[in-house]
Amino acid sequence: MKHPNWQLENQALAIIDMQNAFCDERGSFFKRGHHIANIPTIKSSILDLVRLFKSRNLPIVCTK
Repeated sequence: MKHPNWQLENQALAIIDMQNAFCDERGSFFKRGHHIANIPTIKSSILDLVRLFKSRNLPIVCTK
């Protein structure tokens, strides 16, 4: 994933309820008509963001 020249100072990455919302057929992603087949792409993009934030020593907050 290519990242634009983002200005990330004073930023944090918030990952909200990935387990239930996107990774479960009973979650909001599926209930809104999205296909479970898209989850690997979404997961990959989120992991890219996590790596970017970690590489810049920026905060990451995850909830479930």
